[in-house]
Amino acid sequence: MTLFGLAFEEGAVGARGSATYKRKDLALIYSPPEDQVSTIHFKRGRLLDPSLGIYEHPVFLIADTLTLRFDEDRTLSALDAYTNADKWLRTDLVANVEPSGTGRLTIEWRSDADRVRLPDIPEFVFAEHVRTLHIYLGPASSLRRYFVVGEGLIVGIEAGAIREIIIAELAVT
Repeated sequence: MTLFGLAFEEGAVGARGSATYKRKDLALIYSPPEDQVSTIHFKRGRLLDPSLGIYEHPVFLIADTLTLRFDEDRTLSALDAYTNADKWLRTDLVANVEPSGTGRLTIEWRSDADRVRLPDIPEFVFAEHVRTLHIYLGPASSLRRYFVVGEGLIVGIEAGAIREIIIAELAVT
């Protein structure tokens, strides 16, 4: 039995944020604005019963140094990676991706733990002239379906697994 299942739900994007790469920290971060400043906030419903579809805590998918965060509603909301931009592959080619839809990426969690480690090692490919970062997970294939799941965030899914993450308009500081 797998510990989780991914599903795409058509509608408004689930992840509202922006992406930044901080060279001095080797940190790639995609997160909502409220996560980028030190604040304390409370969400209504955090302690409701999971059978209602509202959970107490976020869950994480981890592939080497890449972490995908799914919030209390089990929607992809943020990602971060410890990565050296000097080691990214560079390309002048721009992939022509045709998204199949816009909405949110959700996870059905079947574990008592709050994180699952994925076997994949991410490969980072940066198209510098358009400031677009492609993060590949797993074997290359042309069978992916792409979905816009956030502001400047697209995921490529194949056989129920994330195989590619595309971050547009990456700010490098």
